[in-house]
Amino acid sequence: MTTKDQLCLEHVKVKLIAFPATRHAAETDRAPSPKQKGLSVKHASQQGFTLIELMVVVAIVGILATLAIPAYQDYTRRTHVTEGLQLASSAKTAVVTYYAVNGKHAEEASGKTIHQQLGLAAGDKIQGNAVASINVGASGVITVAYNEKVYEEAGKNTLTLSPSTASGSIKWDCKLPTNTGLPSKYAPSNCVEDDET
Repeated sequence: MTTKDQLCLEHVKVKLIAFPATRHAAETDRAPSPKQKGLSVKHASQQGFTLIELMVVVAIVGILATLAIPAYQDYTRRTHVTEGLQLASSAKTAVVTYYAVNGKHAEEASGKTIHQQLGLAAGDKIQGNAVASINVGASGVITVAYNEKVYEEAGKNTLTLSPSTASGSIKWDCKLPTNTGLPSKYAPSNCVEDDET
């Protein structure tokens, strides 16, 4: 056997050995079919929600929204009422200070309004996001008037803070005027309806 024949034979051996290995590697790299995995093609294509399932979900969301939206609106309005009580705190401090110094509540006298005597801005100047005005009247009664963010019906959106003096100190009572007061569901829990107004 010549050297040339030996080289050819070696070349054929290399090809025979390399070809099956390459073919085997190509077969193992191929992704298995669904049947090889044990899954049927029919099962793989039936995924997702049916129309009835989607309608049930939409109905549940609708019911939850029907209950949640009014509750959230009531919560928002009660928050606005709290803003009025916070704005009224400076007026309460002024009433208490005046009473402590003078032994009586401020009254209109000498051409000065009660607000001027207490060192407060005019009632319609004390405003907030949901507060229309805060007025101090006779006997130190503070009236907080809200705008439509709390209650849409005009003239029925106030609450009053009435001071009562006992043994030198002042206690504040929150009241809802009978004809002009807020609905009780928006008022603070300690507010009661005032039968005298």
